[in-house]
Amino acid sequence: MECQPDQPVSSGSARRAGSLGFLSYARHDIVLASQFLAEFKVRAAARSDLRVDLWYDEMIDTGEDWLAVIRSRLEAATLAVMLLSPAFVVSDFVRTEEIPYFLSSGKPVVLPLLVNVDIATLDTGQLDGRQIYRHRPRGQRVQLSYQECDDVQRGEFIDGLLGQMGSRLRGTS
Repeated sequence: MECQPDQPVSSGSARRAGSLGFLSYARHDIVLASQFLAEFKVRAAARSDLRVDLWYDEMIDTGEDWLAVIRSRLEAATLAVMLLSPAFVVSDFVRTEEIPYFLSSGKPVVLPLLVNVDIATLDTGQLDGRQIYRHRPRGQRVQLSYQECDDVQRGEFIDGLLGQMGSRLRGTS
């Protein structure tokens, strides 16, 4: 996915009030996270009720102090989107920098399940007890991770997540 360095992935026009989201994911999951981000950008841009610009670490310019940039973006963010996977929950950086920052800041955190994993066996540590977002296809009882969804369901996954994000940003959930 191509973006201008240090320019968040925009989900809509400047006419709508927007929020800056911090996308947190494990480097191990970069391919799937990039697919998520591309679908997020398309789906979010189509919404008239919500604008969220996502910033992520691939936007750091070569030669920049990456830790300083990440900490600056953590501070600037209105909410966190944390893509859950086994690699995510064992990442030292995620566990020591990103999760503690957002949990202590009081900013909204949304937790989409990126890969298929038995939640009961996933050591989510500091995130224990927080609701995890999965997609429930219409008329089905099963809940799916983003990875498990087909192309149509991935769009529905993002649409449902955007609805949850809007609720969290409005303080109605």
